Amino acid sequence: MNGFLAQVMDLQRAYTWRVTPEMERRGRIVKREVPGALEAHRAAMAGALDIPVERVLIEGADGVGRKSVVPWVRVSDVTRSPSAMDGWYVVLLFAAGGERAYLTLMQGTTYWTGTELRSRGAEALAARVDWAYPHVAEAAEGRGGLLRRIALPGGKKLGRAYELGTVVALEYRRDALPDTTGFVDDLLFMAGLLRRVYAAETTATYIPGDPIPEVLDAEVSAERAAGRSISEPRPRPAAATRSGQGFLLSAVERRLIERHSVRMATEHFEAQGWKVADVGANQPYDLHLTRDDATRGDATGGDVTSRRPAPVEELHVEVKGTTSLGQAVVLTRAEVEAQREFAPRNALVIVHSIRLDRSGAEVTAEGGVLHCTSPWRIDQPDLTPISYRYRTDLA
Repeated sequence: MNGFLAQVMDLQRAYTWRVTPEMERRGRIVKREVPGALEAHRAAMAGALDIPVERVLIEGADGVGRKSVVPWVRVSDVTRSPSAMDGWYVVLLFAAGGERAYLTLMQGTTYWTGTELRSRGAEALAARVDWAYPHVAEAAEGRGGLLRRIALPGGKKLGRAYELGTVVALEYRRDALPDTTGFVDDLLFMAGLLRRVYAAETTATYIPGDPIPEVLDAEVSAERAAGRSISEPRPRPAAATRSGQGFLLSAVERRLIERHSVRMATEHFEAQGWKVADVGANQPYDLHLTRDDATRGDATGGDVTSRRPAPVEELHVEVKGTTSLGQAVVLTRAEVEAQREFAPRNALVIVHSIRLDRSGAEVTAEGGVLHCTSPWRIDQPDLTPISYRYRTDLA
């Protein structure tokens, strides 16, 4: 194995995007010879990942058409990371110049929405790394020698994405490569870390840095209404994945989140002395709040005399529930117009970080953090249109 690593690192010095004899040889090593050598350890990798042996994916790539600056060989659970663009995996990355390589716990730098492939931004990649690291920290810190950052100079945009997407990595210098036993031991250790991330991913309703399900759902619905081709949702495997359509919520899950958030908001306001009516079925908002002089107070539970000159007598409340961190919510045109009309006798309640428990026969919603904004003034710069209605000349 160290012979293959050495050859690829030496060939990196002759890198060109063109198909030359050196680049053809490099491609054969990363796409055939290294994966072929790792086949002998497939069962051990399956054990480290705690998956059936047939789900172990071993593949390498060096670019399609133009040769890539950073070739790679990766290992994953094929149901969780069917391609290098998606999910979490362990990957061997060869730096430009050939002086080093990294065995890295990595994430895909793109995601599929159902209509298009989108790149994860730097903030999203960093947020996902911050989520993943605590799940592997104890084992990683006990191992020693692991890096939290890698350097792939010359890799341009994709190399930068690899750097940002790294959770932990082992560095191999050209003049100090491990033997086959040492490399396989390292690979199995990293696969064990990957197993921990997969386990955490299975129980996570939302991972910071992922697209917000409700926003993505609205975007996909807008694309469908516009007649664009939409990929069929991928079935959710028994060990739930978060790839592609896995970000989207089912109709049942959306209703559960809505009911759960309205219930939490109702309990919150009733505790402050409000009489609460659920009007969501026939009004462009969710809750109508009233109270008399004896029960007046602040909508958020504080002493109103120190916050506003006079307490409100009624509130028109829009409630939004989400499994995300609540960074954005979806509003209809009717909801926006209603809240602008009702302001300042209005409120926005966001119940974020709701957890969906999919382990039983029926999905349940639980938990969540309630945040109330009242009065709620909707500023135009905070609104981003998802789709447009266009009046044609046939009207």
